[in-house]
Amino acid sequence: MGDTWFVSSRWWLPVVLVVVLAAGCTSSGRDAVGTGTLVGTASYSGGPLGVGQTPGPRPFVNDPVLVRSDGRTVARYLTSASGSFEFVLPPGDYSVEMPCQESIAATVSSGRTSRADFTCQVP
Repeated sequence: MGDTWFVSSRWWLPVVLVVVLAAGCTSSGRDAVGTGTLVGTASYSGGPLGVGQTPGPRPFVNDPVLVRSDGRTVARYLTSASGSFEFVLPPGDYSVEMPCQESIAATVSSGRTSRADFTCQVP
């Protein structure tokens, strides 16, 4: 038989074909659907001014922003030093929440960017 048995017998062709086809079927459903981006800022007005602060909107720093879908929290993020946040999410309808304000409804579409900005009033 020697080395020619491997080349001359065609048993390997169906095996390679099955492996290639199976590899193509293993991509996640998330890749097929795509994702969108939800961005926003969180700021507040009012309240006592700190040293060096001026009146007007100031960013919430390291404050939680929650994204909910069907009553479940699907993502959580702490705002940046500038009060911004960003989520990459599957397409769908979401509720974006911060402790200081009513939730904001947001729709995320595949390949698109949506916004949800919070401006909270502090007494």
